[in-house]
Amino acid sequence: MKKVCQKCLHELEVKTTSIQSGFGNLKLHIEGITVYVCPCCGDTTLESTDVLVLQKLSETLSESGANKRTQSLVTKEDEREILTLSEVASLLRVSHQTIYNMIKDGRLKGHKVGREWRFIKKDIDAYILSEQKQSFDDLLKV
Repeated sequence: MKKVCQKCLHELEVKTTSIQSGFGNLKLHIEGITVYVCPCCGDTTLESTDVLVLQKLSETLSESGANKRTQSLVTKEDEREILTLSEVASLLRVSHQTIYNMIKDGRLKGHKVGREWRFIKKDIDAYILSEQKQSFDDLLKV
């Protein structure tokens, strides 16, 4: 089936070409794309199946890029899951120095951010549960 240019009404020539594109640091090279080119005006038209493939690929790449960006950002919900040294000290009802000693001993898992310490709430909750279990086991031994 012959295709006609919509601008100048000349017959389009079928060519196979490659497309180079990119998203951020990613570079993409796609070969074997069927293109209809008008020899008079230079207007190009892509095959419909190729357009669908390119759209799906573009959507997939943009979604994966968006997912990576959202995964790396700390949301408001996650902020409540990250505690400062003062918050952990008041939660455990101990001094700052005791928290430092617990980090050094390996009893608490802390993360240094710049010159400050941050703690994941799940780690603190796990420590509290293990201490409660240990206390309960000690009571049963007596």
